[in-house]
This record gives sequence, C-alpha cells and structure tokens, in this order.
Amino acid sequence: MYASIYATGPEIEQMLVWGANPNFFDPEEGTPLHRAILANNVEAVRVLLAHGANPLTPFVDGRVPSQLTDEPSDTKRAEILALVRKAAGGRGAIGGAVGIPLKIGYEYQLKKPIGVDGWGFSFPVGDRVIFLNSNCQYTDAALACLILKSVHDTRGPLDVAVPKDHLVRWTDWFKELGPSKQN
Repeated sequence: MYASIYATGPEIEQMLVWGANPNFFDPEEGTPLHRAILANNVEAVRVLLAHGANPLTPFVDGRVPSQLTDEPSDTKRAEILALVRKAAGGRGAIGGAVGIPLKIGYEYQLKKPIGVDGWGFSFPVGDRVIFLNSNCQYTDAALACLILKSVHDTRGPLDVAVPKDHLVRWTDWFKELGPSKQN
C-alpha cells in the first residue's frame, strides 16, 4: 500500500513480479490503485492498471477510482482520470468486480471452509474450486459474493457468500494452484 503512494513505476513493477497483488483490498485503505490515485502517483497508477488493477473497485467510501480524481484539480489528476477511464473501457461502477484478490479462471484449494449460513452455497476444507467472477446479486459492507465451481462437483457454478475480511486475508483461506485446466 505504501509503495503505491511513494514508489516509482519500476519499483512497483518489481513488487508485482515478486507476487504483490494489484487488487489487494484493505477495508480501511482501499486498494493500491486507490492509494496511488489519492497520492497523485501517475507512474504507480499506470503500472498497477497494466498489471490488472481493477479500475471499477469501489473505494472504502463507495466511490470508484474515476471519482477519486475529482479533487484537487490539476494536470496529474487529469492524466490519472484518463488512464482510469481507458482501463475501465467505458464501464461504470456497476458490473465490475469489487476488490476481489482471486484471479478469474484460477484454481484454489480451500484452507478453511467458506460460505455463510443462509447465503448461497458453502465449500468444505480441502475442496478445490475455480474462481469464475464476483458478479452476484447480493453483497453488502460485510459480505462479498463469489461465483465458484468445485473441481469435483458437477452442479456447475455456485454463488458463495464470503465475509470481506476473509478476502483481505485471502491467503489464510485460499491456496492458489494456478490457472485452471478445466473450461
């Protein structure tokens, strides 16, 4: 998070090569892209977007990255706004993933059971799942909704409610296995 405020583009690039997640979401700080925008770090914004930072992830107050460029008005903010709008491809805040650190099409092994009673489905410890997206109909300040497919289950994609604090500490809950070989 601090690198997105203070580091140069090449320094951030190196951190991403080492495995830093450009979509890490801290419930109090937002994402690295949010921090870079608020710090007017144009290089950081450019590198983060080039490495898959989601230009539609809402900040902790609900504003999307393009709305964070509103103030103060200067040439850096105009350049940042252009970068964010281009990366968003004209899409608005609705329909984009909401700060999910998991990679679409990747397989994960569950280190802990996931799911919330009364909301969607659940998966047990050890199950292998493929993350498909986060475009579910239910989410709130505490819950995220993920569309997952079990590698061993024939039911197809299932929606799962996951407390957002689990996603902040996602490596405690999910072991990334790499791109899925299933379609």
